[in-house]
Amino acid sequence: MKLPFFTIKQIDGNAGLKTIEQSAYENHASLKKAMLDKGLTVQWEPTYELGDPPFLSGNHKNDSENARKIHQWLSSSKPRIPRSVLSDGRLWTALCHTTFIEYMVHRWGPKTKQEDGTEDSRVESRFFANGEGQRSLVRNGLARLYFAAEIVNGGDDYRLLPVIFEKQEIHKSFIERSLAADSNLIRAIAETCLKIKDQELNNLNIQSYAKLVNGAAGTRALDKLTSKGICKISEAVFAPGKHLNQKTSERVRKNRF
Repeated sequence: MKLPFFTIKQIDGNAGLKTIEQSAYENHASLKKAMLDKGLTVQWEPTYELGDPPFLSGNHKNDSENARKIHQWLSSSKPRIPRSVLSDGRLWTALCHTTFIEYMVHRWGPKTKQEDGTEDSRVESRFFANGEGQRSLVRNGLARLYFAAEIVNGGDDYRLLPVIFEKQEIHKSFIERSLAADSNLIRAIAETCLKIKDQELNNLNIQSYAKLVNGAAGTRALDKLTSKGICKISEAVFAPGKHLNQKTSERVRKNRF
């Protein structure tokens, strides 16, 4: 299989994908018909050769497994797909509307339950890659899976991936923010969350943890620390078995690790 792309005109033009009524996204057959009626067909990039795409299914409980599948699939390309291509929103828009259209409609269609607490349009944020930079990709329904796996993957080790998707707030607080640029830090955060008892890993604590880690990241040269050093910082911010408190917050603020 080759990589599919839509052109900018096919996406944003007067008769582009974004002019399709949201009701068409309620099932894959109506979406395919709407694209056919507008004459919207993908362009194929001949440089990269891929095997058959994996089958993605289920709701948020299957996110980590689907992330592993799509990451392994794209990573198997011959030659290897460069980051510049994988960061192109036109690729992910095409994959959402063609190769994985059934999964996308089932997982992110207008009729599916919104569990991430956002007010974003499901179609706008999940089937497209709007804007520039990392956030435009990590909101996309497929790119969010791939890049989460890319960030926490160590070689072919996906052990930490379920942690990122165990609670949607973890993905939202860390992967969707600038901290995701530092994969060592994200892996350390995932390691810390892995040790925390489930009853303490609630949305409020995750949000507080994210706030403190973001503060630490803004005042320390985290990229110059070893993975072990980063883990120590994460544990200082949210030590397993302990609750976040003012003392911990002050310790982080003053960089007393």
